[in-house]
Amino acid sequence: DYRHAVIAVAFTDLKWSDVDSRKQFWRKSWTSKEDIRAGLLDLDKSSLSKLSLVTSPEMGLGLGSGEEGTPISMNMELLLIKWRELDEDGIEEIGEIAAGSIQKSEWIYDVSPDQRRLIFKYYPVVAAAMPWSGTIMLNTGQYSNAHLAAVAQILVNPANRIDEIFLDSNSITDDGALLISNAACQNKHVTRMWLYDNAIGDFGGASMAKLIRERATLKSLHLRGNRLKDQSAIKIAEALQENKTLHVLTLDENEIGEEGAVR
Repeated sequence: DYRHAVIAVAFTDLKWSDVDSRKQFWRKSWTSKEDIRAGLLDLDKSSLSKLSLVTSPEMGLGLGSGEEGTPISMNMELLLIKWRELDEDGIEEIGEIAAGSIQKSEWIYDVSPDQRRLIFKYYPVVAAAMPWSGTIMLNTGQYSNAHLAAVAQILVNPANRIDEIFLDSNSITDDGALLISNAACQNKHVTRMWLYDNAIGDFGGASMAKLIRERATLKSLHLRGNRLKDQSAIKIAEALQENKTLHVLTLDENEIGEEGAVR
């Protein structure tokens, strides 16, 4: 079934006929090399437009035309991506260049939610540039700081209408909690966040208290199974006094003692 398949094309090692390959324009083309590169990376630009940027000597690279100033040699990689058959091994094998060629329309209509999670796992920068909405499942990934920065980018993008986000079981520490909290404070849509079974301590707990205080749309926050102590419980209790919308808050299986529990 090739209806949900795409061909990814990558051009590398371009060599130019003009002496100075840094020249932005050549004899026929009215599009600079910088603009061509931006156009090829534009996720909203159609494949036909990108083909023109590659082959046209008047508005693109002029590959194959033999015109003066156009590339005289290059390496080209072709990869057929059949989304309906692509598992985790296949997503890992397509490589960053092919992953970076995924179009937004392709992401929306052809890529499954589980494949999106896997693309995020292996290519977080690519995934962060894609549209997200509804429920986002990014749990059990053991993510790095680069992944958490990508999560923050997804959350602060005003075009993303996210209802809930699952980030549990990712070994998220205080630094990651701060990054996510600051981003979530700028998101006007998210109502449920799942951050249980991570490694968030009191510094991250303070950022969670800030989130509770400032994010009026938040209805449930799951922090079970972290490393929160009395200090976090006290700050969260104080924040709850200013929040009228949070209905569910889980704090069990933390390190909260009697002082924090009383609050």
